[in-house]
Amino acid sequence: MAIYQMTNERLNLLDQSSFSKEDVLEKDLQKLLRQQIEVIAPDTLVISEEFTNWDESKRRIDLLGIDKDANLVVIELKRTEDGGHMDLQAIRYSAMVSSMTFDSAVEVYQQHLETVEEQKDAREELMNFLQWDDAVKEENFGQEVRIYLVSADFSKEITSTVLWLNENGLNIKCIRLDPYRADDQIYLDIQQVIPLPEAEAYMIGVQGKAQKVKESRKKRITYTVITKGDEYEIPSMRALVLKIVKVLCEEEEIDPEDILALDLPDFPNRGLMESFPGKLTSREFKKQLKDSQRRNGKKKTDDTRNFMKNDELIYHNEKTYAVYNSWSIDKAKKVLDHILNEFSDSGISYREN
Repeated sequence: MAIYQMTNERLNLLDQSSFSKEDVLEKDLQKLLRQQIEVIAPDTLVISEEFTNWDESKRRIDLLGIDKDANLVVIELKRTEDGGHMDLQAIRYSAMVSSMTFDSAVEVYQQHLETVEEQKDAREELMNFLQWDDAVKEENFGQEVRIYLVSADFSKEITSTVLWLNENGLNIKCIRLDPYRADDQIYLDIQQVIPLPEAEAYMIGVQGKAQKVKESRKKRITYTVITKGDEYEIPSMRALVLKIVKVLCEEEEIDPEDILALDLPDFPNRGLMESFPGKLTSREFKKQLKDSQRRNGKKKTDDTRNFMKNDELIYHNEKTYAVYNSWSIDKAKKVLDHILNEFSDSGISYREN
């Protein structure tokens, strides 16, 4: 982006420079930003510079702050044109500082005030900044850590990483600092590049919606099998099919062949279970299954479509049975409801949780 000086007669292009060319060090930028943090992070109070209050580490956070919502703010600063590895550093620092309590923040801020020779009470200043009354709302403090990456520019690796992390719930902003020279003056162009300011509200909405979708996906449906004498909590539909068939065969002593003889809806005859003669171990059953598939002309054998661990196999009348395990929820419900209806005398049922 070009910057021009406007006069009554013309627009004069300013020469783009660099911090290295101007002999501006990171500590110089850090001091200026600490004094005027609002130019990159509005509504933020800096509580520490070169924060290093770790138990087992000498790493330093360039600037540590708190925003008006009592969230911690980690600011990582580079003067380079690619940002180095500042994204990884900032994430590491954020994780390390995320457990900070309000009392710890007061202590850190008091040390900072003494370092910059300001005669203020840290607790009072923090309470006023957060607009809290006499009661400390500890449960509201540090619920989130926001990250500001501040650099002369950012590599594609950093921008791609930040965009992906923001899509997955983190709160990271990239602020670009472009120095320009005109005569003996240095000018600084400060731009938020991620997320773009005009798109930030939209992105927050998208992230919130995406997070709700992810949370809903994590809420897995579980099941309870009810028998005459007990109830069993089952984590998935696949496990539900196995449990009900095993209960019917082992507790109700129903012959697996009677179940296989049923005309199951939308399901092939005898597809519910594979079986072989003898009381077989898991390894022996898998070998028998592969041998059977080869005899039937299959070039590629598959021993993953049945429950075949030792405690999953069913033994009856000198035969070993393995229940089919590759179910869709709809198909499994149809099959289970049909089976339980045919063997209603067993008293077995199930419910979704």
